[in-house]
Amino acid sequence: MNRLHFLELLIIAFLASACGGLNTQAISNLPDSDQTLLKEGNYKTLAVGQFYVHYPADSYTADNHDDFAKDLQIALDNVKRTIGIDTYDQTVHFILFKDQTDMTGYTQKPYWYYINPRAHIAYIVHNEHREPYFTRTLFQLAAVDNWGVPRADILAFGGALFAKGICQDITYFLDEVGAKLIRDNNYMSYRALFRDFIPALAEAPALAEIQAAALFQFVFDNFGVNKVKQLWQEGMSRLEGVVYMSPGEVESEIMGRWRNYTPTTEVDWEKIKLEGC
Repeated sequence: MNRLHFLELLIIAFLASACGGLNTQAISNLPDSDQTLLKEGNYKTLAVGQFYVHYPADSYTADNHDDFAKDLQIALDNVKRTIGIDTYDQTVHFILFKDQTDMTGYTQKPYWYYINPRAHIAYIVHNEHREPYFTRTLFQLAAVDNWGVPRADILAFGGALFAKGICQDITYFLDEVGAKLIRDNNYMSYRALFRDFIPALAEAPALAEIQAAALFQFVFDNFGVNKVKQLWQEGMSRLEGVVYMSPGEVESEIMGRWRNYTPTTEVDWEKIKLEGC
């Protein structure tokens, strides 16, 4: 038996032993409202290292969580790289919902994913149309732990997608999507996004998040993670003082990158709008 196959069997065995009914001891420190949801909503718990994934027993997740151990490890590695840290051992709870309606009804938030940084809880949707946003939510939780509460919401959402690195599983890279947006003249002014990101996110979530990821990528690649951290802590009004470029110059650089990018595949923008990036 080769080593890779042996490790795969170990992961499968671990998942089989870790997955069962609701782990009431694991949730004892969660807010009362979350404990009530998990207990009364017929949830089960999957424990993977420092992570607890809670999901409805009668859901798509119940029959489709075999890759979660691998997915969570990839998420952790990507988040550490993006934030520039060597370790992150905080216990994190992921509470999954069957669809967006269920999650929005519970969180009262219109977003595709949501976090409670104080309790280290992530709320996400998982079904046949939407993958679980482990990387995005873990990024936001770890970034708050290491950098504090963001004064630049655009970086909180942009960094979440940048950490993931791809859109629609492995089909579209961010620059491919950006090139599509430029060709279709389908994008928002960065100056407007810097001023009021959250309303833009509510109005056009996929578009706002992709452009936010491009901003995060631009600062990260050209100025380093410490400048991202500084903007995170000081806010986008300090952009020129941090990177010595005006909002217009930053926008021009990002748009120029997309204009000069040669796509390798045709991007289905309607699917992205429907299912998220």
